[in-house]
Amino acid sequence: MASMIYKTSKGRITRKVFLYFGAIPFFGIMICASIFGAAVGLSDKEISRMLVFMVLVFVYPWAMVCVKRFHDVGFPGWAFAAMLVPYLNTITLIFLACYPGDKGDNKYGPDPKRSKVGKAEEA
Repeated sequence: MASMIYKTSKGRITRKVFLYFGAIPFFGIMICASIFGAAVGLSDKEISRMLVFMVLVFVYPWAMVCVKRFHDVGFPGWAFAAMLVPYLNTITLIFLACYPGDKGDNKYGPDPKRSKVGKAEEA
């Protein structure tokens, strides 16, 4: 199921899947990288470079998860651009994590809560 989540931007995912495969891993990796960098004795500049590298590595999977979550609440995928604006990205993240998805099918695919595991991602 995880490979289907990151493979394409088509389909919808629930809040739970968004948190498990998007928000928690993304921010967990950033926090661990910061702690590791500080523990090893890297300078602030080196830690910043490492975090920029980590963001670049994870931007595609993060984008796929966010786009699918936007689809679930009825917004087009280009709404992901809000995640690139400082401060607005925090508000958008809270919105995606808390706002329930559209009930039933919408133009982006079937309701992931009513679909069997993995079916919504294949649409």
